[in-house]
Amino acid sequence: MLVVDRTASVSVARALDVNGATLAGMDYDTGRVNTGLIEYAPDDVETEVSSRYARNPELREELYGAEVGIMVTRRSEVDEEYAELVNDSSNDARDMMWYTVFDMETEEGIEPVEGEPVGYSFLEWRFDPTAGNLPDQDWEFVQQYIDNGLPTDEETIIENIEQNSDELSASPNTERMVGLIQNL
Repeated sequence: MLVVDRTASVSVARALDVNGATLAGMDYDTGRVNTGLIEYAPDDVETEVSSRYARNPELREELYGAEVGIMVTRRSEVDEEYAELVNDSSNDARDMMWYTVFDMETEEGIEPVEGEPVGYSFLEWRFDPTAGNLPDQDWEFVQQYIDNGLPTDEETIIENIEQNSDELSASPNTERMVGLIQNL
């Protein structure tokens, strides 16, 4: 058994998934993001919150019953140009792990395909990439609030923010802090 995590898990999931888009595409008219492993729930799917969701990968139909292998190597061993970058001390290129997904029977690589997911089983995804944009002291307050298991109703959170205003930035983003505390 091989446990694959971090960005490598995305590479492997992309190769095996029915729609191997790494991230969803943006529809600039609606502001919604879809057609990828990380997307919003479709309009016809009932959800309790309107945040982003991670769609569970769905195995491609042609891979049912197939034996799949995953080769793990260093990128510099399979990419000559990258090996040169790593060996050049004038840049910060680091050698990284490289995952290749292949069909064990044919020994051919399995490349991502575009298809239509049918199951649409979603996991709520509450990562907020802009969370670090809070001033350090405000972000620290949010983390401590969560760690202490304090009540998460809006009124109590705001009351705590006001009581601790001496330790926060000059003008804390109260709405943002409440949202983070309620969703992390």
